[in-house]
Amino acid sequence: MKRERNASLKISMKHVFDTTKGYRLRLGALLFTVLLGTVTGALFPHAIGRIVDEIFYERRLKEFLLTFLVYAGLYFLNQCAHGALNYLWAHLEVTYVVSIRRRCFRHLLRLKAEVRTHIRSGDVMKRIRDDTEMYLEFIHRSLFYVLANGVQLAISIAYLLHADFVLGLTALVMMLLIAYSVRYFTARLNKRHQEIQTEKGLAEAWLLEMMTGIVQWKLLHADGKVKRDYREKQTKVIGEEVDAGYLALKSERINQALALAGQLGIYCIAAACIGRGSMSVGQFVSCAAYFSTCAAYYNALCSKITNISANLAGIRRVEEFLSWEEEEDSPQASDIRIEKGAVRFENVTFGYGGEPVLKELNLEICPGEKAAFTGKSGEGKSTLLQLLCRFYEPLSGRISIDGRDLDAYTLSGLREQIAVVWQENGLFPGSLRSNIVFTDECSRDGRIWEILEGLGLRETVEEFPEGLGTVVGSGGRELSGGQKQRIAIARCIYRQPKILLLDEATSALDEETEQTVNAFICQQLPHTTILTVAHRFATVLAAEKCAVIEEGRVTGVGTHEALLQSNRQYRQSYEAYRNAGRQGNKFQTAKHRFQT
Repeated sequence: MKRERNASLKISMKHVFDTTKGYRLRLGALLFTVLLGTVTGALFPHAIGRIVDEIFYERRLKEFLLTFLVYAGLYFLNQCAHGALNYLWAHLEVTYVVSIRRRCFRHLLRLKAEVRTHIRSGDVMKRIRDDTEMYLEFIHRSLFYVLANGVQLAISIAYLLHADFVLGLTALVMMLLIAYSVRYFTARLNKRHQEIQTEKGLAEAWLLEMMTGIVQWKLLHADGKVKRDYREKQTKVIGEEVDAGYLALKSERINQALALAGQLGIYCIAAACIGRGSMSVGQFVSCAAYFSTCAAYYNALCSKITNISANLAGIRRVEEFLSWEEEEDSPQASDIRIEKGAVRFENVTFGYGGEPVLKELNLEICPGEKAAFTGKSGEGKSTLLQLLCRFYEPLSGRISIDGRDLDAYTLSGLREQIAVVWQENGLFPGSLRSNIVFTDECSRDGRIWEILEGLGLRETVEEFPEGLGTVVGSGGRELSGGQKQRIAIARCIYRQPKILLLDEATSALDEETEQTVNAFICQQLPHTTILTVAHRFATVLAAEKCAVIEEGRVTGVGTHEALLQSNRQYRQSYEAYRNAGRQGNKFQTAKHRFQT
C-alpha cells in the first residue's frame, strides 16, 4: 500500500513538472522571492535581540543605530520580496493555470465517443474549472512554502542550538514529534480529500443534469423525489467534509499542544541560562521569538502538508481526465479531398460493448445519391452515420469513401467535408448569423437570407428586432425545436459539403414543412451525397433509394415501389404510415364538423 502511494506521488509530481514547461523561469523567480522573504524574515529576531543588548547592556548608540539600519534594510528587502511574490503569483495564476485549462479543453474536444458517452458534464466542468487551480496552489502555497517553512525552522533551531545546546535539542525533539503527528494525520486526510472531490464532482454533474431536464421533472410532478435526491447528495458531501474537518481539527489541536509544551520547556531552560549568566536578555528575546516562530511554523507546516493532500487530490482528478483516450489519426492518414462522395460499407460489424448492433452489413451509395435508411428503433441506422464520421471504429469490415478507407483521411479533413444534422441540435452562444456562417461579417447576408427563405424561416427572422444579429443560444432568444433543426440545416447548406448526414433532422416539423425542406435541400445540394435516417415516410419518399435495416443487416435496397413489392418490413411500415394518415384525416374531418 505504501509503495503504491509513493509510486502514485512520483507520477503526480512528474505530471506537475511536465505542466510547468514554459513557466519554469517564472516559477524559479517565484521560489527565489519566497526564499528571500523567508531568510530576511528569519533574521528579524536576531536583529531585535541585538538591538535590546545594545540598549540595555552595551549602551552604545552608534552600534545601536547600525543594527537598527540593518533591521530596516532587512525589512525593506522582505517587503520587496513579498511585492515581487504577489506580482508573480497573479501573473502565473492568469497564464499557467489558464494554459492547463486550455490543455484540458483541447483534450475534451478530442475525446473518443465511447469515452464521452460515459462522462458526466458537471464532474468534467469541476475538473477543468476548480481542480486545475490546485496546480499553482500545490507548487506555490504548498511545495514552496513547505520548503520556506523548512528553511525558517532550520535557521530557528540552528540559532537555538548556538545559544544553548539543550535549548536547541528540545526544539528539535518537539519538531520531530510534530512531524510524526503531521505524517500520521496527512495520510488519513489525503484519502478524505480524494473522496470529497469525487463526491462534489458527482453532485455537480447531477445538478447540471437536473437543470437540463427541469421541464420534464416539473411535468412529472417529481419535485419531491428531486429534492430528496439533492438532499441526500448534499448530506453525503457535507458528511465527508465534516469528517475531514474533524480530523484536521484534531491534528491541529494535538500539534498546538505539542508546540505549547515545547514553548514552556524553552522558557524554563532559558530562565535557567539567564540565572547562571550564560544568556543575555537580548538573546532570551531572540530565543523566545525563534521558538515562537518555530511553533508558528510547525503549525503552518502542518497546514501546508495537509493542503498538499487536498491539492494532490484535485491534481490527480485532472491527471485522470487527461489520461482518458483521445481520437487519433492513423499513421497513413492525410488531408484528402472527397471528389465524388461514393460511400461503401463492406461486411461491417460493430457493437457498443455488448451484442453487435451491426452484423456484416453491406451497402453502397453512389456519388450524389439521396438515400434513406429506415427500420425499427435500435437497428443501427444512426450508428451507420456515426461510423461514417469516425466517432467509432468498426469491429470488423471496411468503410470507404471514393474507394479509400476512412482511416486514410485525417479526422479534421474528413469532418470538414461531411455535414451532419441530428435530431437535437444545439446553438452556439452568439448571433444567428454566426451560428450559420461562423462569422459576424455582414457581407454574406444575401446568401443567408436566400437559404432561410427556402427553409421557411425568413419571415420569422425578419420579425426579430436585430434580424440576423439576434443573439441565440445560452442567454439569447429561445427558438423552437423545428427552428433549431432548420438553422442547423441552413448551416449545412451554406457549407456545401460533399456528404450530408441527416439523422431525424426534420422530426420536429409538420409533414408539409418537412416536404418543403427536403425538396429545398436536394435543390441546393444537387451533387452532394445525402444519407438520411428517418421514421416518417415523408422523408423516405423524398429519397432516390431506400435501405431497410433489420437486425443489424441490410435486408432490402431499392426505390419505394420496388421495396413495396420485395420487402415485407418496408411494406408493413408503409401500410402503418398510411393507416395513421387516414385516422388523422378522419379526426380532422370530425373536428371540422364539430366546430361548424
